[in-house]
Amino acid sequence: MSARWMARKYILSQTKIYESLVAELESEDTTETVQSTTPSLLNEALCIMAEQRKLTGRIQDNAGDSSFSATIDIDGRRKRLASRIEKWRMLQKTVVPQVGDFVAQQAISKKFADSPKKEVLYIPSDFSESQCVRLDLIDLGKQERQFHEGAACDAIQTVRTITKTISSMRANKKAQDYGQQMHTWSIAQILDVEHRQTIAMNDYSAARNAMLKLGLSKDDPCFPPLDLKDLYRKPTNIKRARNFSCGPNITICHWNTISPISKK
Repeated sequence: MSARWMARKYILSQTKIYESLVAELESEDTTETVQSTTPSLLNEALCIMAEQRKLTGRIQDNAGDSSFSATIDIDGRRKRLASRIEKWRMLQKTVVPQVGDFVAQQAISKKFADSPKKEVLYIPSDFSESQCVRLDLIDLGKQERQFHEGAACDAIQTVRTITKTISSMRANKKAQDYGQQMHTWSIAQILDVEHRQTIAMNDYSAARNAMLKLGLSKDDPCFPPLDLKDLYRKPTNIKRARNFSCGPNITICHWNTISPISKK
């Protein structure tokens, strides 16, 4: 991953952020249950959006597959997602009733009735700044941004791990592939892992885009854009052979110094 990632700071994962916010609420004198708090609302919202992206990806992957099993798989995923959103809407109605008109208008239009992967949740990042002010969603937006920061760091951790795996797989393929069958198997394995890498990159981009809507500067050094050129990593054997060091002109100079997800 490229040198511009050197500026990353220590940020909690999405799960840790949720646990931290819940712990703060539990330490306060409040009659709210954990299930009816804003952390629960936001954490589940981000999980739902991740499932929406997964369903979108699965549909794209199966675009040319009209088999019964593929159809059943997609239909099952669609129904589970729709059910999850419906359950989440009940919590949303309790925590932020002021967005009810937007939810109702979407339901009445039936625009996404059979496409839960496109359904808008109507959390702060779905509104303009002026709308957030009018709907009293500013504080909720600040909490949402925290969750997206955690989600972005989770995604980068996944990208980093997968990229290392791909680098090792390619090196092993070059050194150990003998025969067409082994070559074909190795290629299939690498493509599968690269697909998971793409999913993680999309997760990061989605989190970053949401943060931009919530006030993040597009030039923020902690969350720069991520593309394939940032994932270049020299194979370990080449680095060792050349006495690889973290010079200023090396694309991957910060690979092993990127900040971990958890706090110090």
